[in-house]
Amino acid sequence: MKIKKGDLVRVLSGKDKGTEGHVMSVDAENNRVTVEGVHTGRKHQPPTQSTPATLDHTTTHHNNTRRRPPEDETLQKTPTRASPAASRR
Repeated sequence: MKIKKGDLVRVLSGKDKGTEGHVMSVDAENNRVTVEGVHTGRKHQPPTQSTPATLDHTTTHHNNTRRRPPEDETLQKTPTRASPAASRR
């Protein structure tokens, strides 16, 4: 998996599609990542006076995210040359 903790990623599918955030944790064994501010849900525990209901970050499959390059790094397509043998056909 090419996504590491701290990377800036964009969500590609789901209810938070298009949202960007930093990776908080990576579970390489199950191919899941936790992204800051994305896919938050309530914890399934009864609220008590000492522990009210809290929001919890849930994991996302790594295929639903794409790593974004830093602002100074741009993704440019490099021109490729056709081999001389391919142009003779």
